[in-house]
Amino acid sequence: MKRILSLALALSLLVSGDTARLLAQATPAPSAAAEPVVLNFQNAPLETVIEYYARFTGRTAIYPSNLNARVTLQSNGELTREDAIKALENVLSVNGFAIIPQGEKFFKVVPVQAAKQEGVPFASGAAGNNDRLVTKIITLRYVDYQSAMQSLQPLVHPFGQLIPFPRTNSILVTDTAANIMQFEQMLGFLDQPLEARVQPKFYTLRHAKARDVLTQLQALISNTQTAVATPGGLPVNFRPPGAVPIPGGGPLPVAGGDELSLNEDAVVLGKTTMSADERTNQIIVLTRAVNFPFFDQLIAKLDIDTAAPVIIKTIPLRYAKADETAALLSQMIGGSTSTTAQSSRSSRVGEKPNP
Repeated sequence: MKRILSLALALSLLVSGDTARLLAQATPAPSAAAEPVVLNFQNAPLETVIEYYARFTGRTAIYPSNLNARVTLQSNGELTREDAIKALENVLSVNGFAIIPQGEKFFKVVPVQAAKQEGVPFASGAAGNNDRLVTKIITLRYVDYQSAMQSLQPLVHPFGQLIPFPRTNSILVTDTAANIMQFEQMLGFLDQPLEARVQPKFYTLRHAKARDVLTQLQALISNTQTAVATPGGLPVNFRPPGAVPIPGGGPLPVAGGDELSLNEDAVVLGKTTMSADERTNQIIVLTRAVNFPFFDQLIAKLDIDTAAPVIIKTIPLRYAKADETAALLSQMIGGSTSTTAQSSRSSRVGEKPNP
């Protein structure tokens, strides 16, 4: 009986001239999830992809009649039913259509630009790594929602959407599940407490005065740092360790208004606070850990003993008077300090020099 139905279906398709659809349906749909699937669409109409998706998911498809796209898709070997479903979802997404589940028995295929108004399902847990259109609420703990939205907006698909909830510091995100998963990974790095990024360090000086060194440090940093506080501004071309570069090579906006934008001559990353404790002759630096090697080297160079070595030597005089000679030498070398002359017995007034 099934062979008769299949033959009748094939004959009806041939009579209508729709040979591409017949080729696409040449591989029967699996009856169980464990059965392998081979996808072989050769210039098949998009309706065929939708019908196969309906058979794989066990749902009834609702879609418009003006689907003019044709699809060519060949799987390299056998696929599981889950992989086949994901492949068909990707095909529909590439052709500008989104799948919107309608209860447990139906799904709707709509243009992706209009999908936001069609009841996109909520993702309560992990969004998944596929092209299904989902909506998820992302709640932030430390970063304000405005800075987070500025960071995410360049990465949202044209059909996606970001809606803020200021009262709860949350963002309602509508996009593909794969894109939302990327957003969560990026916000996991950005949504950190300030204390976890800024650390204190104490530098005890041996030779220089803490106040003098602090003045030099502030002058050096202020001359190379552009103090333009932009909401969430990481330095240009900065990328966290292990992060994948964003296509386009532009700067990555970062949440958190405590940062400073840096120009190409900047030497310190982020906001830095310094103070001098004159009682203990220490410099206190509050900054990111990545900046400490720079401060270690710079402060070590500034904390050196600049006083010239002093050598004391007593020179006995035979004929000249000690106080007159000391005054003459002070004038010659430009000395400004008072000199106390001490004469030996042989240079006292009235004594004759030794032969």
